[in-house]
Amino acid sequence: MKITKVEVFPIGMAYAKPYEQATGVTKMARRVVVKIYTDEGVVGLGEASTLLPNRTGESAQVIAVVISNLFAPLLIGENPLEIQLVMQKLRKASMDKYGFLYSKTAIDMALHDIAGKVYNVPVAALLGGVVRSSIGVSRSVPLAEPSVVADAAEQLVKAGYKMITIKAGLDPAADLKCVEAVRHAVGNDFPIEIDANQGYRADVAVRWISKMEKYDIENVEQPCPWWDIAGMAEVTRELHCTVTADESVLCPAEAMNFIRYQAADAFTIKVAKCGGFLQAKRIAALADASGLSCNMGSEHPAGIGTAAMAHFWASTPEIVDSIGYGSPLERFSDDIVKDPIEFKNGVVHLPSGPGLGVELDEKKLKKHAIKISIP
Repeated sequence: MKITKVEVFPIGMAYAKPYEQATGVTKMARRVVVKIYTDEGVVGLGEASTLLPNRTGESAQVIAVVISNLFAPLLIGENPLEIQLVMQKLRKASMDKYGFLYSKTAIDMALHDIAGKVYNVPVAALLGGVVRSSIGVSRSVPLAEPSVVADAAEQLVKAGYKMITIKAGLDPAADLKCVEAVRHAVGNDFPIEIDANQGYRADVAVRWISKMEKYDIENVEQPCPWWDIAGMAEVTRELHCTVTADESVLCPAEAMNFIRYQAADAFTIKVAKCGGFLQAKRIAALADASGLSCNMGSEHPAGIGTAAMAHFWASTPEIVDSIGYGSPLERFSDDIVKDPIEFKNGVVHLPSGPGLGVELDEKKLKKHAIKISIP
């Protein structure tokens, strides 16, 4: 079997409500869908989903250019079933095996989709086998006044979500009031966590999050800037709740550094940001070997990327409940696949069928297409 063609489709979908975090506000999600064709008629689907700003600087335009101009010529004629070999070729071509990670994710995803279809098994089977077929989902509440945040949290609990994530990082005193308000709104036993999105210095994080701990928070995600390993280590030593590294860990080498310096208790794994299934599995293995836990975030993918998430959590026992995303319809009014993945009452289910288990809706792909100039 040989790869014969690679097609790239940039798309844009407006958020139902602007997505707010400490690093900025996003109104439009831009994604890149990839189709990899073979000489035997099997077509693999992949998706690059990225929230800007991000560390790699990969916007939809950058991803489209990288895949079209750099990766696609290298893929033609390769055997798509030799996934490790193909991805190694792309790593060498980018001069850094951790470069262009979002772009590589789309290729890795499509290759696994092809392999699953050829072998007539779900991608989860290729990743080690299914250990669970459903998982609970958490949901973040917006940066807002405490009463607004508390009302939003209460509604999410009623909708069946299994954990509330409180966005923070801009004003620690206001963040503390929001934590207090959410705890009173959802009751003493419902799990809540904080996601600071790199918004605090280490000393600020220790001072203020230690005050939040009396409200029984489960976890604080990425309290310090991604590059501040020493600061993350200080926060991890001083706090009682779980401290999770997200933006700090894009690849196995960075996971190893955080383990070496005891700079986190857990990792947030996002298939989208680490270069695909192969790299994400390596991060999970390092965490497991070191006694750390893993949760799962998203980058808000459309249906293809959401299916990829499902196959990863389904096949990775290191991932703990609850994950950070269940369906594109949580954030957007539409999707690009037929028969979206089942998500109800705060629980998302593994799609059935070979490969990723989703079929692209060509009409919706065309509807959400955006123009990007690729020289």
